[in-house]
Amino acid sequence: MSEPGRTALILGFPAEPACRVALGLASGNEMSVEVIVRPSDLPRARERIRRESAKIEIIEGDWNHIDFGLSGERFGRLSEQVSSIYNLVPPCSYPDGDDLESARTTGREVLELAAAAKNLRQVVVLSHLDVAGNHRGTFREVDLVVGQRFDGGSAKMRLAAERVYRRHFGDVPITVIRSGWIVGDGENLCPLVHLCLAAGDSTPWEGNGQLILTDLDYLVDVVAGLKDVDPDPGGRTLHLLSRFGGDTGKIVDGISVAAREHVPSGFDLAAGARRALSRMDKTCRWSAGAFFKRRMSAARFETTWTEEFLRSRRLPLPAQEPSKLDRMVTIALEEIVGFR
Repeated sequence: MSEPGRTALILGFPAEPACRVALGLASGNEMSVEVIVRPSDLPRARERIRRESAKIEIIEGDWNHIDFGLSGERFGRLSEQVSSIYNLVPPCSYPDGDDLESARTTGREVLELAAAAKNLRQVVVLSHLDVAGNHRGTFREVDLVVGQRFDGGSAKMRLAAERVYRRHFGDVPITVIRSGWIVGDGENLCPLVHLCLAAGDSTPWEGNGQLILTDLDYLVDVVAGLKDVDPDPGGRTLHLLSRFGGDTGKIVDGISVAAREHVPSGFDLAAGARRALSRMDKTCRWSAGAFFKRRMSAARFETTWTEEFLRSRRLPLPAQEPSKLDRMVTIALEEIVGFR
């Protein structure tokens, strides 16, 4: 049974960011942790909790539905228990064709629970830097609608969700975290490396801006650390960008150099990477050109306020870790045909 007033509710489980945050909070024994899991994800969620021997309570529901698909009585009990709400739903978890309304529904239900929660300390929302769309120039933490346009629906969906939360800055202690493409163990690591290698000698990133990455470890450390930070009723937005690898060309070159140190002489890395990609889940079957076009931004993201905030609250700052690329490549190469 969860402890009233000391419970973290997490949406997005069992996606890796939500898993890592839930496991971290549960290991501290400072609060109870509950996760809302959709029926289709229950086996994977139960297995992850069993494997980690974690004290996490699963609530079967759906964050795309009214009251998260729960009974009125169960939703009411949540309002008695919850002190923190973490909306870490990954973009791919929204149903195709109805992204905008699904994102708004999730936001509205989070805010409804927040308003009813008697011991609420904070709401943390995972968004994405692609809300900047095709904006060129500086994009600050306080910016949202700046006349930008979008090529696809996922970024527009996240913008719609942020607008729902922004309307309640000042009423609810909300922290919006904008990340880049999240990479790390268990999260997009292999697709990133494979797509960079699949590009071969071409340079599909040129003219498309910068590839914005966020290290999963960094993201999890900041999100988990917010539990010890005084809430801000006025709301705040953080830009979490990783520094490893430098600009896009350096990231790709670094991956290529690290990869060639681990494969036999004459091994065709580009062809091997393309074969590995073809075996992945359909959501990873991009061409290198399409990948870079979708994952890059022409905007320059301001992080001065974010880093001042993190420093003043003794939260982690983005580290420059040249060794991280080598570790990422070593893991990802195991997926390439012909290499063990």
